[in-house]
Amino acid sequence: DIEIIFVDVSEARARLAEWNADPRVGILLAGDIPTMVELRRGKDQIARVNLGGIHHRPGRTERLPYVYLSDEELETLRGLAAAGCTITAQAVPTEEAVPLARLA
Repeated sequence: DIEIIFVDVSEARARLAEWNADPRVGILLAGDIPTMVELRRGKDQIARVNLGGIHHRPGRTERLPYVYLSDEELETLRGLAAAGCTITAQAVPTEEAVPLARLA
């Protein structure tokens, strides 16, 4: 059985402590980097971010075959990392997680 919950950013922020306390494994998905920043803003309850499936669009550069980032997005991620969040990229769970430093 898998439970799927769809909520907006404000509800997700309000429920982070609850979800972190839940013994079940869970994944919080955000549609873009600014949303992840907003989810984490003022809270240290999101300790890790995995990047995957960030597709090409104008202004983005291929960092990995499945991760395209603009320079601005990369700087935003570096800011999250500097604030104590571990940032990696991983296409599938069986692949090695690629640290943010290797995406530059």
